Amino acid sequence: MLIRTIQTTVVMVCFGSVGAGVSAHRLDELLQAAKIELQRDAVRVTLDMTPGAAVAEAVIRAVDRNGDEQMATNEQQAYGTAVVGALMLTLDGVSLPAAVEHLTFAEGPALRRGEGAIRLVVTARHQALAPGRHQLHFSNAYSPERSVYLANVLVPQDGRTTVQQQRRSADQRELTIEYSLSSPVERIVAPALMVGGLVVFLSVRQGRMRSQRG
Repeated sequence: MLIRTIQTTVVMVCFGSVGAGVSAHRLDELLQAAKIELQRDAVRVTLDMTPGAAVAEAVIRAVDRNGDEQMATNEQQAYGTAVVGALMLTLDGVSLPAAVEHLTFAEGPALRRGEGAIRLVVTARHQALAPGRHQLHFSNAYSPERSVYLANVLVPQDGRTTVQQQRRSADQRELTIEYSLSSPVERIVAPALMVGGLVVFLSVRQGRMRSQRG
């Protein structure tokens, strides 16, 4: 419980930094903030892309290929595919194919003011992992000439998964996550050992108290 509380606090601090970056990033930058969720059989990346007012028009043109001032569904999907094509996910040295699961686009006026964002939810599925240590490497190479990057891992929802370490490149285009997956037996045995130890401790203490009274 203490470990999970510490992890949650760390991630909240990281997200606070992300929020500050969103509100304070420069007008001539495209902020790309990635949040990575570890699952037993998949990796999910939520990528929020917030263009500053000075680069928003270029981003809109990249979506609106026919220039009709409408970001049609097929144009949004094509843009999402292009972004995903620049992402790389490698699990234990094996490349994971990723696909867009969901995407949302702010309206053109909000994007032009530097207030809107594009959100992509990307999923890369893999076989269920065996217990033990694992390593995930994430890389974002989309539009490096005008982008700034942020990358963080979410606190795992699965109690069997524990993040050990995060290593980022200086520009946060790359993030390596070291984590471990415990077995179901370990999850059962560890609490049982703690309870058993507590029972022994209380029994010994109670015996000492009886001897002192005697």
